[in-house]
Amino acid sequence: MTADWTKEFVDKTPIEYILTVPAVWPDKSKSDTLKCAVDAGFCSAGEVSLITEPEAAAVYTFTTLPEYSIKEGDIFLTCDAGGGTVDLITYRVLATKPVLKVEEATLGTGGLCGSVYLNRRFEEFVTKKIGKYLDALPRVAYVEGMTEIHRAFNEEVKTDFGHGLEDEKEYTVEVPAGIPDSEEAGVRDGCLVIRQKDLEEVFDPVIDRIVMLIAEQIEAVSELPGESRVSAILLVGGFGSSEYLRRKIEGNPLWEGTDVIQPVNAWSAVVRGALLRGLQGDIVSTRKIRNFYGIEYRHAWDPEIHEVGDFANEAAKHKVWSDIEHRFFCAERMNWYVKRGDEFSSSMVVNFPFYRAITDTAQLRFTDELITYTSSGDAPDFMDSQCSVLAGIEVDLTSFPLETWETVQGPAGSYYKVHYALEMGFEAAISFKVVCKGTVVGEIVADYDKK
Repeated sequence: MTADWTKEFVDKTPIEYILTVPAVWPDKSKSDTLKCAVDAGFCSAGEVSLITEPEAAAVYTFTTLPEYSIKEGDIFLTCDAGGGTVDLITYRVLATKPVLKVEEATLGTGGLCGSVYLNRRFEEFVTKKIGKYLDALPRVAYVEGMTEIHRAFNEEVKTDFGHGLEDEKEYTVEVPAGIPDSEEAGVRDGCLVIRQKDLEEVFDPVIDRIVMLIAEQIEAVSELPGESRVSAILLVGGFGSSEYLRRKIEGNPLWEGTDVIQPVNAWSAVVRGALLRGLQGDIVSTRKIRNFYGIEYRHAWDPEIHEVGDFANEAAKHKVWSDIEHRFFCAERMNWYVKRGDEFSSSMVVNFPFYRAITDTAQLRFTDELITYTSSGDAPDFMDSQCSVLAGIEVDLTSFPLETWETVQGPAGSYYKVHYALEMGFEAAISFKVVCKGTVVGEIVADYDKK
């Protein structure tokens, strides 16, 4: 009886799934994550949403900091240092009551400098010390030995390093039987002795990359209008819970006087923040777009635009003739509807208006391509090798009879002018809708494999 009641209760309880993704992931990876969740049967497309990991960590930290007074106008840098990636986003506090609201103050950044790179450097250290002995072991003994060495590093050494630095603390990791004690190899009593200096050489190059990312964010804040400065650095994530990482960041003279906060449960701040986001809603009012997004289009040829100045030479390469409209166009022009640094809220959308000249119903089914520019600097005027197709967007307007469209009588005969719009929204991932004649025709299927 109890089991039946429990099942009925669960079946009737609304469930929302929130997935966290690294902020530095490309749009395709975020879309693939959503698709995998739906395909795996966790939920339908409308029951799952994404939140970036540094944002989730910030939600948790902002709402669980009783020891730190958050004031309107404060600027916080969230550094989410995880296993593979390190993501940084800087937020400005807009309001603390009745609910906390923040906005992204600068463009988020990140890099591949998570704790997995410590493991790689540690393995290089082990190979340098006892590699010749490991290679001489039977294959099974080698694999089991390295597995145990990595376990000890992950669970005992990596998590403790940073405590007791003043005492020149040493760590020992058991090595496989058969490896002799050797002062040169650093093996004593059947264990590899790891000195503080050895670990500094493992940790410091990885941490130096994180420090560089933090410095870039702090410099970006200093360039904001007014006397803007970072009030505190929030250090979260699995690697973010490292005491040695905290000490290195806290002791950096580049941001002397800035608090470095490592909240309780820093290692699980991302998942806790994702749950809080589901319970209390979105605290981020606006986010900054990291790339350029636009559509390739044709522009009616205008001598006063396309045959003037430096632009004329490039435009001439893209001059094409339309048999349907019986005139020249400047093709492969880029219209960047969304630019790097633009601010978006989760409820805000951008509208791309288009028209197509068609002569029959078969042309009402077509594919538009959403183009992105992720390189540094300004996006180009024309499609080039630095631009990439983000998604193939399938559009089907066959539900509208031909006679509903504007009829144009051209020199080569009559044709139909089909007006429609693409609406684009941003949160952790990009969403698309097709709008035609004021009606949302439906969600667009964005095929990221159409290149």
